[in-house]
Amino acid sequence: MKNIGFAVLILIPFLGGCAYPVRTDSTPYSSGYTPRRSADQIQVFSTSLPSEPYIEVGLIQIEARRRNTLTEILNAIRSSAAEQGADAVILQETSESTRAMVPVGNIMVTVKRKTITATAIRFKEVP
Repeated sequence: MKNIGFAVLILIPFLGGCAYPVRTDSTPYSSGYTPRRSADQIQVFSTSLPSEPYIEVGLIQIEARRRNTLTEILNAIRSSAAEQGADAVILQETSESTRAMVPVGNIMVTVKRKTITATAIRFKEVP
């Protein structure tokens, strides 16, 4: 019976409805861009490129748990882009990997992570 209680304690973080942290790794291409938009103003392009001319200002890589919502992931991307002085992001790639296998009784539970890569862009100012 103790093993079942222990298994439940181990699984609670995986089954709960609370928010999970999203790890952000940003690589600005230059430190000279002053933020000019708040995170909620950052545009997200996923199926097409922007029609306005732009320059790339950085790379953003997000590592999230499988249970992170799309809203949580996009908020992390937008926040990182705003800090880099970007106006928008172009979503590049998404992958999923197994980070660990945790034994729970006779069952192996996998812990998976999503990795999302985006390019932070800044629109060129029209003279």
